[in-house]
Amino acid sequence: MAPPAALGNLWPHPLIHAQHYTAPPSPLIIPPPPHFFTTHAQAVIMSSSLSSSSSRSPASSPSSSLSSSTTSASAATSSPSSSSSGSTPWGERQRHTQVDAKTRSDWVAVQKKTFTRWANAHLRRRGQAEIEDLFTDTSDGIRLLQLLEVIGGDSIYSLCKRKYNPAPKMRIHKLENCNLIFEYLRKKELQVTNIGSTDIVDTSEKLILGLMWTIILRFAVAEDGKQGLLLWLQRSTEGYPGVHVHNFDLSWMDGRAFLALIHKYRPDVLPVEVAEWLLGEEGGAGGREGGKEGAKANVTLAFQVARDSLGIDALLDPEDVVDMAKPDEKSMIAYLSQFFK
Repeated sequence: MAPPAALGNLWPHPLIHAQHYTAPPSPLIIPPPPHFFTTHAQAVIMSSSLSSSSSRSPASSPSSSLSSSTTSASAATSSPSSSSSGSTPWGERQRHTQVDAKTRSDWVAVQKKTFTRWANAHLRRRGQAEIEDLFTDTSDGIRLLQLLEVIGGDSIYSLCKRKYNPAPKMRIHKLENCNLIFEYLRKKELQVTNIGSTDIVDTSEKLILGLMWTIILRFAVAEDGKQGLLLWLQRSTEGYPGVHVHNFDLSWMDGRAFLALIHKYRPDVLPVEVAEWLLGEEGGAGGREGGKEGAKANVTLAFQVARDSLGIDALLDPEDVVDMAKPDEKSMIAYLSQFFK
């Protein structure tokens, strides 16, 4: 298999087959093998990243070209810029916090709540019954099939040429419904692995959350995925004092980034004093408090304004952002992707 043309003379690396060599003083970057890349575009991005890594500054702004902009977003994710004033925004000081078992358990609870609210936001628009428990209420396949019809734009029958059972009583009927879920996704060119119909019927929590996340990425975040969404968020919040979006978790814990995102496109829906505070104008927000309480107030205001003025469902609660050692990335993406729409 020929290497991607975009990698040029970087492939193969001269040290790959060397038997004896002395490690260089700087970190050695060896490009992955060709099959690592799922698309040619990823190979191009990797090549661009490798060729510019030695000269790129962590604080550099995205360029106008798509390739270099994506590389810039990647650099910002891994190497956040430092604040010139030396102050540390709420949450940034926890950037290297180890994720313990309790935090991971909290993430599962937040994901279940967030994904449930995301699904219900779509089901409500079609007048369908909502999901109360994401695991048990989807075990017969009906709610997931109805959700796919709403977000996919095509009925189950139009793609799969057969109808689902609206009142399954036996296990075999539930399995047949769940089989239609995967058939529908295949028709939408979305291949799902490591989960089957029995996992849904048997309410496998981890696998159902994984399936929901795959559906959200495909139908909400679209083709550009996380990287494209992150780049858009960085550009939308650029220039606001104290707002530095490097990722989907810690960068949002003080609430300023949420408010900046709203102000960027709808400055009229925020209180004047909050807008002045965001822009760094003297006297803005009347000395708005900082720390954890101030962060919770910021997030609460942002969620409320986004829901009431922009029609963006509050998939998260303020506590899911401020009180966590590190907010759940998947839940944050599900929420923030609504702004992109």
